[in-house]
Amino acid sequence: NNGVKGYVKAPNIPQDWQQEVGRFDQNINEKTTLFVRFTLDSWSETLTPALWTSSTYDSFATPFRVPAKNAVVHFSHTFKPNLMNEVILAFNNDAHWISVVAGPGSPSGNILKPANWSVTPIFPVNQAYNVLPGVSVGGGVGFSFAADAGSNPKYHNSLPIITPKDNLIYTRGTHTLKMGFLFQDYFDDTLQQYTDPQGNFTFTGGGPVTSGNGLADMYLGRIQQYTEGSPYNYATGTALGGWGENHDRWSQWETYFQDDWKVNRRL
Repeated sequence: NNGVKGYVKAPNIPQDWQQEVGRFDQNINEKTTLFVRFTLDSWSETLTPALWTSSTYDSFATPFRVPAKNAVVHFSHTFKPNLMNEVILAFNNDAHWISVVAGPGSPSGNILKPANWSVTPIFPVNQAYNVLPGVSVGGGVGFSFAADAGSNPKYHNSLPIITPKDNLIYTRGTHTLKMGFLFQDYFDDTLQQYTDPQGNFTFTGGGPVTSGNGLADMYLGRIQQYTEGSPYNYATGTALGGWGENHDRWSQWETYFQDDWKVNRRL
């Protein structure tokens, strides 16, 4: 609709957002209080073209969902008028769920290889990965385009963080002493970003087998370049197939001491 060089379309991309907050407060006695809070802050939308891919058109789409969760437990106790302590335990995670599906512009409504698919993968372990390879076309024509499923079928990124902390407040004379610590424990689970295991065909209108036209080369099966990736075992050097997973864990400590000193009424 924009001449031979371009196609313009405004897709419908609604975003569904939801937030739920619950809180419980309890005065256990005159010196002790407790509250618990839980928050669910989630949203979802389907993006076209597919997110984090080279896709030009809406033949691929990306459902994107983030169900973020946060919880806090707060406990405080006053031992005497000048001595108080509070303990806080928090949990937070904003997991990302991302996948790739056939978009509204897909002629077949499917992103999987057909039953008669005959291309043999470079890595035999990728044989079971049945998503269609990506394709990019350019050269010899007045336009270029690409279609790619990217990190299909699912990209899941999770980073739950557990945080306990403690604060002690002690007042003595003209000094208000505050001290405490914070500890954070991280658990990271994500998908590695390698070259697509389903492969990617490139037709550039160049090279020794070309017809001089990238689009014609695609229909004729004259491939200028094919790439395919796989994570591998570092110890054995063998390919593992698919997309690699990453699992990390780390923690950190922070402590502090603070003295608010009122030397006199003016300082």
